Amino acid sequence: ARYLRFLPATWHGHITMRVEAYGTQVGIEQAATQVVSGSPALSGIPVTIYWHMADNADVYLNGLPLRRYEPSFRTRHDEAPQPAFSTSAMLKNGDVFTVGGRRGGSYGFILIAVDASGAVVFKTEPQSWRVYQPGDRSDWFLPSVANSLPTAPVTVQNNPWHPQKELNSKFGNIASSIWGAPSDRFSHLMATVQLVGLPAAQPKKYGWTLQRTGDCSGNDIAATMGAIPNPLLCNEKTEGLTAVCWDSGILSRCTYKSVIAEQCTGGRNPGNLYKCVQF
Repeated sequence: ARYLRFLPATWHGHITMRVEAYGTQVGIEQAATQVVSGSPALSGIPVTIYWHMADNADVYLNGLPLRRYEPSFRTRHDEAPQPAFSTSAMLKNGDVFTVGGRRGGSYGFILIAVDASGAVVFKTEPQSWRVYQPGDRSDWFLPSVANSLPTAPVTVQNNPWHPQKELNSKFGNIASSIWGAPSDRFSHLMATVQLVGLPAAQPKKYGWTLQRTGDCSGNDIAATMGAIPNPLLCNEKTEGLTAVCWDSGILSRCTYKSVIAEQCTGGRNPGNLYKCVQF
């Protein structure tokens, strides 16, 4: 186990002590020990992540759980009286946190990530966190699911549970305790990481490059008018695929293929053959 927590169980009628051992998932531990190389904005920095929820929350980073959740947040016992959980991880710009939580008498979720020097590099705040509604989907924690759904602003809890106040005060009271609507029994939260002090990761850029004269039959997925391919049809999903264009004046047109450019051969109507590439 990575941490031992000794918590007096004061809610019992006699003196007792509960001892719990908390560890982290293998994937998170392995990520935390990887050697950092290249730009920190791209490869990440080692951080310690602290979080707390009243009543409880399942927290994921890029689809990986920060600890073991058995059972899930919907039916797990109340963890609000416990101090904040923590784990080590690598964090970089563009990473995605997804959170599923359940409130009780109080509500609010707080998360703080600090680097090796103890500086806060990411936190819960209304500017960077959003609420989304995946319904009963079992894959709600996947970034692709969260990013595909409409989002709404979070609510800030101005008087959070004591362990959250304790955690926040340790790091200068700069984080917010957040939630969906205060009346929501369950809520799902998400955020895309932008590390404090690091430049934002540059978005990928794509474009069509002329390869040769050629054609291939079938496999058409789109068509546009004009002598050059539409730049909007070259993106992450179509990288490597083909466009064939025929320059015929006002009848100029382009056809887009679901095959990679290297395999687009044998067609009967050769034209300018383009490939979608990342710059």
